[in-house]
Amino acid sequence: MTVIQYYPAPGGASAVVRVNELRSTSVVSSSATGSGAILTAMGAMSPWHWLIVCAALAVILAIIIGVILLIVRAVKSGSTAATAHPVPPGWYPDTADARLIRWHDGHHWTDHVQSR
Repeated sequence: MTVIQYYPAPGGASAVVRVNELRSTSVVSSSATGSGAILTAMGAMSPWHWLIVCAALAVILAIIIGVILLIVRAVKSGSTAATAHPVPPGWYPDTADARLIRWHDGHHWTDHVQSR
C-alpha cells in the first residue's frame, strides 16, 4: 500500500512524499497548493503498471475482435444456408422436355424420366 504524506517545504510550499510498502521514500512533487500535488502523486505509474494496463487492453481488444469475427462467420454461414433450399425427393417436371417428369433424389437430378 502506498501512503502519501505532506511535509512543509521551505518558503511555505508543501512537498508530497510517497512511502511505499517497502518503506522507501521518494519526493513525488513539491507545490504551493496541495491539490496539484495529490493529482501528481496519484497519477504517477511505474513501467510495470503501464505494462499491465497495456496487456489488459490487448486482451480486451483481442476478445472484441474475436467476437466480431465469430459474428461475421455466423452471418456468412447463415446466409448461404438460407439461400440453398433443399429439394425433397420426388418427381418433378423436366425442364428440357415438358412432356416428361424427372426424379430428384433429394440431392441431384437423376437420369430416371417418365412421361406425364
